Amino acid sequence: MMMDPTTESNQPNTTQNYSPLLVFNTLDHHPTLAPFGPGYQKIKSFLTDSPSSIQWIRGPEGIGKTTLIKTILNELHSGESKQAGILRVSCSPRLRLEESLTIISEFLCQLGIHDYDRILQQRNTLRAKIQILIGLLEQLPITIWFDDFQNLVGTSHRCSKSAIEILSECCSSFDSQKGRILITTNSQGPDGIGVEAFKAQCLELSPGDISSEAELWEHFQSECEGVENFEFPNLNDIPIELRSNAFALNLIAKNAIYSPDNTSFRSRTLEGISRELRSRLSDAGRYLLDILAIHGTAMTRGALRGFAKALDQPEIIEAGLEELRKWNVVTHEKASDPRLQLDPALQRGADKDLQRENPDLWSKLHETIAHHHLETAKRSRSIWKLYQSFEHYFVGGHHQDAYEVQKTFLETLLGQGFLEISKSVLERCIEAVKSPYREIVAGNLAIVYKNEGNHDEAIRIYKESLVAFAKRGDAANTARVYHQIGNTYYLQGKNEKALTNYQSCLEIAENLDDKNIAMMARVQVANIQFALKDFEAAFEVYGEALNAARTSSNKLMVTALSLQLGQIHLNRKEFSQADEVLLEAETTAREEEDLRHLMKIQQVQGVVATRMHKDAEALNKFQEAKDLARQLGDLTEEANCEIHLGAMQEKRHKYKESLVYLFSARATVEKLQKVQEMTGESSNVAEVIDSINTRIEKLKETTGEETFNKILASIAGEE
Repeated sequence: MMMDPTTESNQPNTTQNYSPLLVFNTLDHHPTLAPFGPGYQKIKSFLTDSPSSIQWIRGPEGIGKTTLIKTILNELHSGESKQAGILRVSCSPRLRLEESLTIISEFLCQLGIHDYDRILQQRNTLRAKIQILIGLLEQLPITIWFDDFQNLVGTSHRCSKSAIEILSECCSSFDSQKGRILITTNSQGPDGIGVEAFKAQCLELSPGDISSEAELWEHFQSECEGVENFEFPNLNDIPIELRSNAFALNLIAKNAIYSPDNTSFRSRTLEGISRELRSRLSDAGRYLLDILAIHGTAMTRGALRGFAKALDQPEIIEAGLEELRKWNVVTHEKASDPRLQLDPALQRGADKDLQRENPDLWSKLHETIAHHHLETAKRSRSIWKLYQSFEHYFVGGHHQDAYEVQKTFLETLLGQGFLEISKSVLERCIEAVKSPYREIVAGNLAIVYKNEGNHDEAIRIYKESLVAFAKRGDAANTARVYHQIGNTYYLQGKNEKALTNYQSCLEIAENLDDKNIAMMARVQVANIQFALKDFEAAFEVYGEALNAARTSSNKLMVTALSLQLGQIHLNRKEFSQADEVLLEAETTAREEEDLRHLMKIQQVQGVVATRMHKDAEALNKFQEAKDLARQLGDLTEEANCEIHLGAMQEKRHKYKESLVYLFSARATVEKLQKVQEMTGESSNVAEVIDSINTRIEKLKETTGEETFNKILASIAGEE
């Protein structure tokens, strides 16, 4: 039976019998040149019987990869399928990798798996989000299909590492007997990243030998109106670029590029054919073509009508649509409420031609589409509609509008840990807008650099902004920049420099009577005092700030400050007070679904429960924190919780359980070590592994070698 999409679960159920769910529809009247004979069987075997978890199908543009694969998958759907669900992510131009994760999350929710949706809302890095997705695919019989993968946007301007590189690194170790990743491309993937980076099995498609040219031309001519006595060219007289492209052959068959001399086809190009078709269209057809081309992704007729009305051209829709359908250059995926889309080659060519021929109209269309996305976002509350609005405003040269739109979604992107795309947005804005906006953008860009660990670059940008704000006499923003510089030095462990900047911030804030900024500065000073173990000095400030946060209903601050106060009470051995304030922190963290803070709170609660000799409660808290760490993809905290659990079980003289946790902690840290080696990160992982090994050796001394070996044998037998 179909899984109830409203069912909530804490962990994905890997034993449930799912019913197949295919979230895509068949294409109507869309030909394929990919061979349905031996090639079809080869692809079917490749998709169904290959042991590889990641499969990459590569072939020329327009050969019909999508149609052929859909045909096979629909056949599998109608029969016995081993997959619970198959999602096609259509990678249209401007689709970001980050947005594709949201599409995948919505698909998982349809299968009743809601955990990933919550993960996307958390302040996790993109790497962690992808790794968590890979972990789900390893447990569940699900296929994620990135179609036209080469279009997926992953590069951020001047970024040290693109989102696609992060994806390839995470996928390179993906090895699952259940879930699969399917990729289809023309040649390489985005950013020039190909099969090798993903360690995928690859299948190359080519037109091959077409058994009946007459049947082929009859297929393309069947929907052609008014074409008679046309002598079809020999396929060998057509360049391979056109011969392997269904769109090009469709236009040849419809006499769109008729020439009495068939040999002239040898000099034709796909771009030339697209341009010639556009020149033959009426004004209505060309205008509609331009709207679809600049929009870039599939559109409903309702959206088209909205654009036409906004452009004072309501009459173009029916006439233009009829003409485009005559040439069979628009496809749609659903008979009811069709979403219309151009052939990719035609879309690219029309966009370039309009920009060259009529740049004012090209810019106006981008502006209209951006406004439409903005209005849609107000109704749907979609962060990605806001992002698309920014994209069209910016590409169309409306930079100030783009700047205003990015303010509506940037904080959310940063709050969800999407640093790569945030940096891309800000780096473009900083080059396009003028003062005073430029300094504000620069400050936000510095926050991104700080959050990703590039502290020196963050401080450099902050200091440039500091000079600009000081020159203009902008005291409020000057105070904020001092505060951010202090935060950055604090993260570097340079406490004296951090204190100097916090004091500068505090002095300006008090002169402005800005209580909010002043309190933030005092809290940061208290954080340094906490780090230096001057708990008494920090305690008073935390208490004052907590009362202010309660009054203003700032639940995030209530959570953070209660956690800090709880740790101070723990240090003072005031366990009852620690338990009480940590309960408040836990309550607000749950209300806000702040999983990262909740994970840290539960670890401290576990320590408090241990000190109060509430062993069962301590075990429960450490286990809950461990589960959250795994859900968040935080290997460091997961291992830390496992070490705590091992110590608790040893305390209870449950040595086998203790060893299981310690072995698991070591395996988790070793996995973290491999990730860091792959990404070039440095850490103290080796020291942690040595510490765990020392604990295991001490446990061996405690139990004695003979008993220890029996425990090992018992664990091995269960595995």
